[in-house]
Amino acid sequence: MFACSVAAAQPRVTIVGGADATGHSFDWTVDHDHSSPMVSIEFPNHRADLFIAPFEWSGTAKDVDANGRDRGVSVGEANGAGGWIYRGTPARFQMRISPYAGLLGVRPGPGAVRIRFADGLEIEISAEVPVRESWLARQTPLVGAVLVILIVVIRRVRGRNRRSAGGEVAKQVETAK
Repeated sequence: MFACSVAAAQPRVTIVGGADATGHSFDWTVDHDHSSPMVSIEFPNHRADLFIAPFEWSGTAKDVDANGRDRGVSVGEANGAGGWIYRGTPARFQMRISPYAGLLGVRPGPGAVRIRFADGLEIEISAEVPVRESWLARQTPLVGAVLVILIVVIRRVRGRNRRSAGGEVAKQVETAK
């Protein structure tokens, strides 16, 4: 007797694309080979202000936290059976990042895209999405400014000490005569 375990095969989903050269525009083409059509997709984001889904789909970009501490999500959903994306039919999704995102620490990075099919199956696949910069990367300009100020203060203090030390030596020479 042979023991046999059969795992249900995950559908093959491909997501091609990501950020453009500026990092403010993302463009993906999604394709799958599952027998059930794709009915929704969620792209994690940080500071997206526009999400464009295919025809017969609705797309919304939501920032989860107005302070930017948490990631947002861009959701695309089919508007009924007419918008379902069937096997072998590529679909294009686009996202624009806020023009101020460069100041807020956004960069392209890996993220888990959630896809839902009409039969209820949900899968996650990795893709390039907008992510928040690390704490250190966001603080680099501040650290640089503090270092410049510190260097200026140290040089001024040293200059004063040299001038006052030079004056004391001259006074000592005069009193010795």
